[in-house]
Amino acid sequence: MAKHTANEVADAFLALCHDYGDYLSNQKLSRLLYFAQGWHVALYGEPLFDDEFEAWVHGPTVAAVFERFRPFDSKPLGLTPPKSFDDFPPHLREHLEDVWKAYGSLSSYELTQISRSERPWQHARAGVAVDEGCRNKISIADIRETFEEKNRTDEQEQDGQREDGARKRSA
Repeated sequence: MAKHTANEVADAFLALCHDYGDYLSNQKLSRLLYFAQGWHVALYGEPLFDDEFEAWVHGPTVAAVFERFRPFDSKPLGLTPPKSFDDFPPHLREHLEDVWKAYGSLSSYELTQISRSERPWQHARAGVAVDEGCRNKISIADIRETFEEKNRTDEQEQDGQREDGARKRSA
C-alpha cells in the first residue's frame, strides 16, 4: 500500500508551486501526478499513491483529483495550499522537486502530448478514437515498465556522455 493518496500529492504540488510563485491548471496537475507516479514506481519499486489513472482524452488523469478541482475549469488553481511544502515528508518533497525540475517548465499542452505519446495511455485506449471520451484504467505495470525504460535510457545516455568526456580529456 502506498504512503500517500493522489490528493495528498496534489496538495504537495500546489504547495511547491506556491513556493515557486507559480500556478497549476487542473490539466497540468494531472500530468505532473502521472510523471511523479511513473518515476516513483520506476525508481523506488512502489507506487507513490494507490489511486488509478484513467486514459482520458487529454492524457492520464486521476478522476478524484480532477473532480476536486473541476470548478476551476482550465484556469489556474489559485488556492492557498492546505499546508506548507515543508510540512510534507522529506522523501515526497525531494521526489516532487525532481519531477518539477524536469517537467514544471513545460506547458500543460506539452505535458499532455508527452503523456499521450507513451505506451500506458495508448495501451489503455486501444480501439478508442483519440478524441473519444474514455475511462479505461491505465495499468500501473505499464507505467512502471515505461518509466523503467526511460530510466535505463537516461542512464545509458549519461554513461555515453561520461565516456565521451573521458575520451576528450585523454586525447
